[in-house]
Amino acid sequence: MPARKRKREPMWFVETILKAQRTKLPASSTKSFLQSEAWVYYVKWGGFPDSDNSWEPIGSFLASDPSPAIILRFWEHVGPESFLINAPGFEVVPTEEWIRKEKLVFASKVPLEEIEAQNRNPKRRRSASPETPSQSRNRNGKQKRSSPPSTSRRSGSRSPRKVSFATDTEERVILGLDEVENTAQFYSSSHQPTADPSDSEDDLPTPRISTEEATPTLPEDPGPEPVPEAPPKTPLPSFFSPPSSPHQGIKFYEQTADAAPTDNINADLTPTLVPDQHTTLEAAGEEGPMLTSMLIDEDTASAGVNTSFYEPDEDHYAGLRNEHVSLQNYDEKSDWFDVEGANAASSDETLDFLNTIELPTSVERGPDYRPSRPICGPAPMTKWAWNGQLSVTVNGQSEAICSKCVITDSTECAPPRISAFVSSQKPLEIPASYNTEDILRYVDGCKCPHQFAQLLADGPDGERLEIFSQYLTRKSQACMMPALWDGDVRGVLLFVPQESKRLLDHLRTPPEVRNTGLVVILLFVDDSPPIEHKYKREILQLNRKVERALMTPEQWRKSLRDERDYHISLRIIQLSKAIRHYAYTHTSTVWSSNDGGRLDQDTVHLLRVLKKSRVGVVSLADTSADIVFIHVGALKNVHELPHLVQRRLRPEVRFCLYGTHKTVPPSLWGFHEIYLLGGAVTFTPEALVNDAWGVLKTIRLIHAHPLWTCFLTPEVVGMAVKLIQLREDEMPEYTDTLPFAFNNILNAIRKDEVLLMMTTPLDNLGDEDDRNWALTNRVFKPRTAPAILEHCMKAFDAAYGSSPQDRWAALARSDLTADMYRMQTQPGARTDYRRFVVLDSSLDSRCNSSGIEWATVGSFDFKDDFTTALEKLSLVI
Repeated sequence: MPARKRKREPMWFVETILKAQRTKLPASSTKSFLQSEAWVYYVKWGGFPDSDNSWEPIGSFLASDPSPAIILRFWEHVGPESFLINAPGFEVVPTEEWIRKEKLVFASKVPLEEIEAQNRNPKRRRSASPETPSQSRNRNGKQKRSSPPSTSRRSGSRSPRKVSFATDTEERVILGLDEVENTAQFYSSSHQPTADPSDSEDDLPTPRISTEEATPTLPEDPGPEPVPEAPPKTPLPSFFSPPSSPHQGIKFYEQTADAAPTDNINADLTPTLVPDQHTTLEAAGEEGPMLTSMLIDEDTASAGVNTSFYEPDEDHYAGLRNEHVSLQNYDEKSDWFDVEGANAASSDETLDFLNTIELPTSVERGPDYRPSRPICGPAPMTKWAWNGQLSVTVNGQSEAICSKCVITDSTECAPPRISAFVSSQKPLEIPASYNTEDILRYVDGCKCPHQFAQLLADGPDGERLEIFSQYLTRKSQACMMPALWDGDVRGVLLFVPQESKRLLDHLRTPPEVRNTGLVVILLFVDDSPPIEHKYKREILQLNRKVERALMTPEQWRKSLRDERDYHISLRIIQLSKAIRHYAYTHTSTVWSSNDGGRLDQDTVHLLRVLKKSRVGVVSLADTSADIVFIHVGALKNVHELPHLVQRRLRPEVRFCLYGTHKTVPPSLWGFHEIYLLGGAVTFTPEALVNDAWGVLKTIRLIHAHPLWTCFLTPEVVGMAVKLIQLREDEMPEYTDTLPFAFNNILNAIRKDEVLLMMTTPLDNLGDEDDRNWALTNRVFKPRTAPAILEHCMKAFDAAYGSSPQDRWAALARSDLTADMYRMQTQPGARTDYRRFVVLDSSLDSRCNSSGIEWATVGSFDFKDDFTTALEKLSLVI
């Protein structure tokens, strides 16, 4: 009799794994990801709805692929450490992104038509009907013929799945999947043969829907199935055969009243797909993930597979239902297999009860069915909005402008946004308003605007807000409040009326927020927070450690012992490393106070440190010194330093302050570099009268230079006007064009191209003198040319009105020299400028005092390439 041709069973597609759960299986020895039965997986079946998702053990995956890539990718994603957790009921859930990615890869590899055709027609795989085990073994090892199937069995009922095995000549389900790793895993299902002998395509095996206590099964078939009027009943088998090897799966049997109740859904989960020794259905793809090599102390040897039923004494997994029984003891076979429970499961009463459970009717879907997209898209994200009371501070008291207003329509930007600086539970209180001119100068020191918003109000509040906006527009003002971040000021919040076009255009405000109300603008002063002091301390310690690392411990101890004075002085004066290294390689000199003819302690410590220099310290008369140390107490007499002007003209010479003094604030103690770049320039009355056009050209050049500034004292301008009036009577033909040139100088003063001011008075003059200087030079500064001329004439009459004319020039030079002496000792001037120059019409060696640079208007030079660059651009006047 010829051998019966093996029939094929239908295959099912695993789309992705939604989660995994730890069962109550005791861990006899730690297993690998592909061998441990202690985990079950919640499977999303390809082509079936989410309601058909089911729990599957590892044996269901190993039935078709000995190394399922989807299991390895799952544990690689959630982390191998989760695999070692031994807590029954513990669940591991992957991220939504990973699930979505797996679904996309599955959809790109397996067409929907292929899935529906496979689920609908198992004959596509050359299997007319699923193969059914015909025999089972009793306890004595004898074969027992299974009862014949009932011809009245309902076509919709299905039995648990098991794996069928393909021959070596079977076709591949999906071809041409070499580029991307295929995530589709194939499984087959079998059921009891029905009485209907036809193998029509309409009579399809439908996966069973598993319950909480039942074994996991395949989802329902989405294809249409005819439902007979009288559903027949068919007895179900009591259990299906698991693999013969204890490493291949767990025996499954139906639960009865005699069996112990389960506390977990995974307690009785067993692989419903039994592997065959003739089939290796592999999904086409590349090499598996790296988890394939991660075997955690496990004997991975697998035994052969037997598709027949187990005898009761051959089952080593039935005892897993009892959590108190150890797997290490295999002597008592009866403890591992519940014979009475298995026999009771096959009783007629149990079968009758199970057959009364009707499965829900499957939804009929066409062959081209695809899930429809949702009608409504995702809801858009709501924008932030602030609601509350707006008030301003008037004469130290808070006055409400609007009882209810809103800040909305904010532009997109990176955090932090306006919402981080406006409290949602407190009213918005604006401390003060400022002139637009002052705000323009302030915002130039800020970063670019970070975010824009709009402050609006409705009803009576809207009218009051509009009145407030019109008031700010008429006064040319805008409101400003600090933007606090953790108690520190990080920037400002501006509230600008929509009619303030100059300020809004300067800040490049978008038009959509300039309609009504007030425009809210967030500006940051500094992007980075200040460094904590503890980090500075650590960096300082690190530098010291690096410095010590250049010497061996013995050399370091010897240096501390032999050069004790040097180490003490170095730590007292705190000379920075950069300046110390420069002084060690360049000649230096020291300008000290020499109070009472003796050196102060700061100078003594400095000279001890400078002894380590390889070049040495030179005398003050030597002009070759590359670094000049100036004591803070001797700064008031720095103009007496020999060759000070020549030293400043050499760009390689550096000036450094050091030490402490009772007349200097503590904030100015220590080492500070001064006289870095640029310079300050002023003019004598003779230069304004004799070379007015040259002075005007020099003023415009200095105004264009970013490192230089120039100024005129009111007394000098008044004296020049007085000299011009006197010369008009003597030489009218000489002074015809002079008033025109002098008017341009007055216009330059009005435009702030040249400052009209005197140097700040000395620190010991008192607060009243400082207040008078601020009022005279900054607060009550004239803004028009006639007012400037009147102010300068009053200053001249007060200073030189009682002096004879022949002494005017000498008095003016003396006052300008004293003014420059004070300027080069001021903290701001000595930091921002290097050279201090007085320009005259002619040089007189008798009046050219030491310490101040004197030059003519025509011979003045910046000592850089600025003028050459302007000439190349044709910008020189």
